[in-house]
Amino acid sequence: MRNEYVPVIGLETHVELLTKTKIFCSCENRFGAEPNTLCCPVCMGLPGTLPSLNKKAVEYAVRAGLALGCKVATVSGFDRKNYFYPDLPKGYQITQHFTPICSGGSLETPEGAVRIARLHLEEDAGKLFHNREDATLIDFNRCGAPLVEIVTYPDITSPSQAADYISALRQVMLFCRVSDVKMNEGSLRIDANISLRRPGEPFGTKVEIKNINSIKFMEKALAYEIERQTALLESGGVVMTETRRFDEKSGKTEPMRTKESAEDYGYFPDPDLEPLLLSDEYIEGLRLTLPQMPEELKSRFISDYALSNEAASRLVDSPDIAELFLKSAAGLDNTAAGLAANLINSSPAEAVTVRPERLGRLAEMLNSEEITFTVAKTLLSELSSSDFDPAQAAKERNLTAIRGEELKKLAKEAVKASRKAVRAYLGGKKTAVMAVVGAVMKASGGRADAEKARELIIEIIENESGGDSDS
Repeated sequence: MRNEYVPVIGLETHVELLTKTKIFCSCENRFGAEPNTLCCPVCMGLPGTLPSLNKKAVEYAVRAGLALGCKVATVSGFDRKNYFYPDLPKGYQITQHFTPICSGGSLETPEGAVRIARLHLEEDAGKLFHNREDATLIDFNRCGAPLVEIVTYPDITSPSQAADYISALRQVMLFCRVSDVKMNEGSLRIDANISLRRPGEPFGTKVEIKNINSIKFMEKALAYEIERQTALLESGGVVMTETRRFDEKSGKTEPMRTKESAEDYGYFPDPDLEPLLLSDEYIEGLRLTLPQMPEELKSRFISDYALSNEAASRLVDSPDIAELFLKSAAGLDNTAAGLAANLINSSPAEAVTVRPERLGRLAEMLNSEEITFTVAKTLLSELSSSDFDPAQAAKERNLTAIRGEELKKLAKEAVKASRKAVRAYLGGKKTAVMAVVGAVMKASGGRADAEKARELIIEIIENESGGDSDS
């Protein structure tokens, strides 16, 4: 389209850190507790209280920054962001406005790199519940929970790229083990800034969509804003600088408040907190403890174990799954390692609870055709709740694979008993053979190899028909 508008998108992502206690007090940092049971005079900001910085929160922020390729500041500080809102009991938020702990860095997406402007520490606010007609309820448990806010440059040009960026960011935070990034629990929340411009023209007027808690909803919100702002500009209207929210039911964004000018929060250095000083040795020590990141591991799985791109991608969905594969594949050849990957990817929730050596043994048994994949999955499921020797169990319970003449006998019996499916196959419906395969699998109790059974069944059918089939 001529003069098509180009989206300009920047994201601000709040990632809640997995520390045991809050950032400036000793209250437990935990989701799901009874409302207002995890708060104290410090996180409530009562007069006479003083904050004390959580060292583990600093460590996690540095780890996150290093994993994103950021530069870590040896000197940073804390500031007060002053505003009045019901879920902020002390009337200000402690953050790092002037000197963030990390800056720079980037994340790759299929549509290009997204640069990171800053990563800084701050405390979370409480949570409002608008579930009554006559009142709004407040839970202060989240007050003082440690966050890192990760702010991108406006490098993102489509909702799909924004989704790829958040997906990649979630994986990095998981592999660093600094956050569980559970969006349904508020561990990762997104503020999306979007404007439109024509190619070569300056940036347009920015609109901010607040507190998005789903990648899918973020994509929908951005797509709606592109449509809304385009229609407004094409009709000669003006985009207002405003904050909007996404309504999940209607699929539309709605205005929250209009900003006639940039908000001035009256930032000033927090007088109760000293500057944060980090030595080069401390930073380098944390750098050395970083695990391999998802993309690096994915490339390693493809090159070292000859896995497909799809299989490798699924193995890096979580650090626990990736670690399980590495340990279970140790000492296996590539074929067996591929079978281990298939087992893990078939039931990741169960597999992650199984001892790696047991899973590796299952892969070896599959590779030597001692058992079928169906039997291997059954044993894997059982191993997720109890520990035993899978090879011994397969022998004692007569689960070893049916092969040779025994399999051929089962195939002949299934062909004889499935004449309707055989006629359909000979009539050109090639998928009908799977009904006969199913009969073999049922008769064998899952101990027959489905592909070998299919090959035998086709051979038997075509021999009986005199080779008239066009398969």
